[in-house]
Amino acid sequence: MMNKSINAGLNTTKRDTRSNLIHVVFESSVLMNAAYSSYDRVLLLNFRSGATYRFRKVPHAIVCGLLVAKHPGRYFNKYIKPEYNGVPQ
Repeated sequence: MMNKSINAGLNTTKRDTRSNLIHVVFESSVLMNAAYSSYDRVLLLNFRSGATYRFRKVPHAIVCGLLVAKHPGRYFNKYIKPEYNGVPQ
C-alpha cells in the first residue's frame, strides 16, 4: 500500500506485482501518466501534449521522487530529462 504523501496529487496508482510494473495517472499540466518497470528500470511517460517517451536505466529512487513531487513536470525537467535519454514512442 502506498503512503498518503505518494498518493497526493495522483488520480490513480496501480501496481502489478507479477511484473513489478507501476502505473500512475498524474494531476499535472505537463504529465498525463507514467508506467515504470522496476525489473527493467524503464520509465514510460505520456505527456499532455500527446508525446510519449521511453527512458531506460532509470533508478527506482528517481521514479519515487517523481511520484512524490509537488510539481511532476518540474521534477521531470530537473532530474529525468537531462540525465536519461528519452526515445520518442
